[in-house]
Formats: sequence, structure tokens, C-alpha cells
Amino acid sequence: MKQQRVLATKFTLMIIQLQHWLELTGFVVRTLRFVE
Repeated sequence: MKQQRVLATKFTLMIIQLQHWLELTGFVVRTLRFVE
């Protein structure tokens, strides 16, 4: 049972990191378009 909780925590952290990367990528794309 404890192992499952650890996996769930790692999974949640991965999703949070993914959201941050998506926001960062979107920001970079917008900036590049603005520069052009």
C-alpha cells in the first residue's frame, strides 16, 4: 500500500513538471512570434 502512494506522488510530480514545461514552451513560442 505504501509503495502505491509513492508511485502516485511521483506521478503527480511528473504531471506538474509537464505542465510547467508546456507553459514554458508556449511562452517561448509566443515570444518568438512576437519578435518576428
